Amino acid sequence: MLQPGRQYNNPTAADTSYRYGFNGKDKSNEVNGTGVDYDYGARIYDSRLGRFLSKDPLSDDFPAWSPYVFAMNNPIRFTDDGGLGVGDPMHHDFLTTVALDIYDASKAQGASTLGALLVISQAEIESTWGKDAISSGDYNLFGTMTAGNDYKRTTSQGKLKDFSNSGKYAGSLQYYFKRNETKWPNFMTLIKKDNFTSDDIDQAFNTGADYPTADQLMKGTYAYNSDMDAAGNNHYGTALFKQIATTKRRLIASLDYQIAANTKTIADINTKLATGKLSKEDTDKLTNEKNQLTSNNTRYTTVENDIKAMDQTSSTTSTTGTTTSTTGTTGATTSKTTTTSTTGH
Repeated sequence: MLQPGRQYNNPTAADTSYRYGFNGKDKSNEVNGTGVDYDYGARIYDSRLGRFLSKDPLSDDFPAWSPYVFAMNNPIRFTDDGGLGVGDPMHHDFLTTVALDIYDASKAQGASTLGALLVISQAEIESTWGKDAISSGDYNLFGTMTAGNDYKRTTSQGKLKDFSNSGKYAGSLQYYFKRNETKWPNFMTLIKKDNFTSDDIDQAFNTGADYPTADQLMKGTYAYNSDMDAAGNNHYGTALFKQIATTKRRLIASLDYQIAANTKTIADINTKLATGKLSKEDTDKLTNEKNQLTSNNTRYTTVENDIKAMDQTSSTTSTTGTTTSTTGTTGATTSKTTTTSTTGH
């Protein structure tokens, strides 16, 4: 369905009020006729072929790829807003910063790799990959509720706790684990396991089929999430379990991308340092940057290797038939399929 005032008008016609099309790019009729090509700025894109009509001006930076492809033939993983080479993968900033801090904090709590991915997945669902926490400025990653005045936003379920003056993301994480130890201690046990199912998550959080009855709620049994579908059913465990697969895929993509980018920058720095023509100040600055990038790559590689080792262990376990749990790659093992976004607790 076209939005009012957003229908492409042929520039040769009388009405030229809106000349944009796919991805908001200016349509070009100069080469192949009306409405076929799009001007990306650096190059013209032929929508019939799914290819650019000219070489990528930055093609020398990507020698392993055809200079005519879009987003390395992987538009789901990468973006190419202006035709000048790929941009960061989706949710890249969150995955290479906040998500890794969540990973480290979870590991410090004794979580397995799968357990750490579950905690990251919960933050992604509860804060929309960190966007809600950033846009509101409350750094609330897990939809944590408050009964006090320490809040900046509310949901249908109440006030969301503000962590801007109490540790920001680190404070949100610390409060999350402390609250879970008190209200959902079984979850703290669950994340230490190498294998679990969506049902296990529901049992730990009192959600899904384990959602408390009215009498249990009155007696103080808390459900981490109270969102219901039209039929009055809660699907929190299923939603979280499915999210693990997305988290794993996107996290590896972002880590690979950043490792490659850092490696290239390190090579450029080495070239500059090798000239011997830099001042001491510039040399020290570049050396510090190189050391930081090297350290970052070590961290990224460690996390990526952990995830890959988890997959190998799961594959071996599944082959021997000793478990029926999964690692988030195939979806939940139960019949519940509806996923829901969450708000607060």
